[in-house]
Parts: sequence; structure tokens; C-alpha cells
Amino acid sequence: FAAAREAQQQAMSALQDRSSELARLGDENDPEAREARDERDILGRLNNGESGYGDTVKIPDEMERQKARDILNEIRRRAGDRTLTQEELDYLNRLLDPF
Repeated sequence: FAAAREAQQQAMSALQDRSSELARLGDENDPEAREARDERDILGRLNNGESGYGDTVKIPDEMERQKARDILNEIRRRAGDRTLTQEELDYLNRLLDPF
């Protein structure tokens, strides 16, 4: 395991070196890219402690969540209707696949 760990560390180090080199080359061609990258740490967080991502994400309120549940329940109900054509049933089942 020690040899594998050493090989992995060397590979990761080489990847980091190449990544830094690519970033440097990109900075020479696009100074704005460097400024944007310098605002963030290695994990993509802003240096001022804020995440900088998802600030404009709207979390649905209870009424919106209930409406989504009602729609999902209606699709499930219709998917159980055996009077529908196979094409309609296939469509409803494709809608339900992610759930």
C-alpha cells in the first residue's frame, strides 16, 4: 500500500503542477480570468467567506411545494388508469421516472 500511496501522491502533485501551469498560461491570454479566480479559494468560495453561489436561488414556499406534490400525485393517479393508451401510459411513466 505504501508504494501505491506514494505513486498516487506523485500523480496528484504532477496534476496540480500542470493545472497551475495551464492557469498561468490562461492568465496571460485573459487577465480578467485571473482576477475572477483570485477572488475565490481552491474550493471556489469567495475569499470574504461567502459562498458566492446560489445567492439568487428562490426556495419554494409551502404553497408551491404543495402544488408540486398535487401535480405529482395526479400524474401517479393517471399512470394507474388502465383505460389510457400504451403511448399515454409510457409518457406518464417517463414523467415519473425521476421520482
